[in-house]
Amino acid sequence: MALLPNRNLFDGTKSPKPTTAEMKTAWATMRDYLAALLGSDSDDKPGARAALGVSSVVEVQAGKSVFAVATGTGDAMVVALTPTLLELVDGMELHVRCPGANAVAVPTLKVDALDPLPVVGSDGNPLAVGAYLANWPAIFRYRKPISSASASFELLNPAPVVAGAASSVRQTVLAGSVDANGYANMLSAGSGLSLALAAAATPMVLSFAGGYDATGEVNYLSRLTANVASVISGIAASNVSFILADYVSSTAVTWGKTLAPPQYGWVYSQSAQALLHFNGAAGATTFLDDFGNVWSAQGGARLQSNQVKFGATALGGSGAGNALNGTSEYVSSTGFTSLGSGAWAWRGHFWINSLGTTQGLMSMVNATGFGFGLAVTTGGKLRLRLSSTGTSFDIANKTSTGTSVAVNAFNYIEVTFDPVSGNYFVNLNGNQDTSLTTASSARLCGGTVAGVGADLTGPDYLAGYVDEFEFVPYCDHPGGVTYAVPTAAPSIASVGYASDFFNIVEMKMYRITGPSGAAGSNPTMTAAKRLYVGEVVAGNSSLVSVFNYALKGSYDSGFINTLPGINTLINLRHNIGVPPTSTDFIVKCLTSEFNMPVGEVIFDTYTAAGGSQTSKVQVRSQRNSASFTTGNNAVYAINKTTGGIASLTPANWAYKVVANRGW
Repeated sequence: MALLPNRNLFDGTKSPKPTTAEMKTAWATMRDYLAALLGSDSDDKPGARAALGVSSVVEVQAGKSVFAVATGTGDAMVVALTPTLLELVDGMELHVRCPGANAVAVPTLKVDALDPLPVVGSDGNPLAVGAYLANWPAIFRYRKPISSASASFELLNPAPVVAGAASSVRQTVLAGSVDANGYANMLSAGSGLSLALAAAATPMVLSFAGGYDATGEVNYLSRLTANVASVISGIAASNVSFILADYVSSTAVTWGKTLAPPQYGWVYSQSAQALLHFNGAAGATTFLDDFGNVWSAQGGARLQSNQVKFGATALGGSGAGNALNGTSEYVSSTGFTSLGSGAWAWRGHFWINSLGTTQGLMSMVNATGFGFGLAVTTGGKLRLRLSSTGTSFDIANKTSTGTSVAVNAFNYIEVTFDPVSGNYFVNLNGNQDTSLTTASSARLCGGTVAGVGADLTGPDYLAGYVDEFEFVPYCDHPGGVTYAVPTAAPSIASVGYASDFFNIVEMKMYRITGPSGAAGSNPTMTAAKRLYVGEVVAGNSSLVSVFNYALKGSYDSGFINTLPGINTLINLRHNIGVPPTSTDFIVKCLTSEFNMPVGEVIFDTYTAAGGSQTSKVQVRSQRNSASFTTGNNAVYAINKTTGGIASLTPANWAYKVVANRGW
């Protein structure tokens, strides 16, 4: 290899001064040296690099690891770099955005004009079919051949999503079709009340968390590649349906839908639903509902067998014929403090012995008696009371002008909230009482006690019997729908009746398959390879909107021009499907200000909270949306020149919101 010429030829210290011939020779020698270092005619690259103290071609070319976007497919990825990479050096890393998952056992990565090389896992074994490579960045490390081993790229990040392997968010849709903004768009409105699937152009990759075993995390991956015009049909009209997929194989799932919103958490919320059959030994005064909630007898309330709708016993008391006495007897539970922010229904079979006094049916109230209550007046009409403030019945306090309840018979009575139409409905024996329909999207205030056989807003008490009381977190009888009175007792094990539960501790999804067996114990649960992928709002005959849950449990609004003004509320829909574990408000400089260059990004900004007080911009997040409100003045940051608080000029800055789910 050529030797570098003496530096005194170039720094002016040679004496006598170099001749023209010496300079020509020196430049030719320099050319030969550089060719040996970087050129295609190199004869001793390692030696040249060692002389310069350069450890890799990446450092020579860019001074850092190379970031690139791959073309081709997940099976055959192609990366073009600038400047062109002429050689791979053992240990060098490429940070690559990949085009998708692989469909064959061993994907390949081709860099510039070099030969394509297989991509393997950290154990040296080929990646499984469907290993998802599209995280940004996926890091590939070149592995130099050793003895009989072949050259390859080792995938360092992320780990393949296969059984026994780990990934940051495991229970999610990893990839699929996206809209113009990059958000998930696999499921869309089909014909009528059906959903269409788009997967041919960009395969849909679903990751089902399966818990842990001796090898570590267990996951199941399904990769769907076909478009289906009606992948799910018969979506519930005028309602919100949650869309699920059950794992079948690496290339197939079974689609499903339910009105019951799934639960996600470290512990199961038993008080999100209730089902009281009032079955047991006559005279019993403590009642366990199927979800494990305990209900206690008040006064002389107890089980009896004189009047029963289903089974052998129902709720009665010390009155005539072992009925509730109408003055003090009911059952209560302190486990119910909220009916949630979505749909709900309270219902049951109520027998009224006679009229003459106002009689309570069911309620949930706070310490001062405000909340929700339903009663029957002396004229046999239903009375509805609803409070959102906790201090007045601001939503409703009205008495029916419609059909009266039947006396000496069971009446099937339901109060339900329908968030799709924004109405509270009351149904009597399967028919809507339109005089009690209340148009309001306000949610009920919190409570401290729930009562069945009593309206604690009065309080007023039932003289009669109760059987099969239910509280469900959905509205399966929206306004105007006439339905048949049930001819059998409801079952917690019925498909779609109870909410599924994803246990974050175990990283497993469970479906409810049987009642609780003891106070405070969860209902019977069976593990299911099940993933909720989105939700649908339906009208009477067609789908109103389809929300695919965010890919990989992450949302990035992208930078939005420009900063909002003072006292401004901003709402963004992130569609993560559960409350995020983290959110961030981020700003980017569009026009230089306070010595901050264009493009600079700031993660910690502030807003006025009144007077001279400032606080960090607070992002509030719910299950599917995030919002923030600017303060009495503009958004603030630290002035890089003075170190003081600086008010950012809105036109000079863009903002974005990022939300993430941690599991």
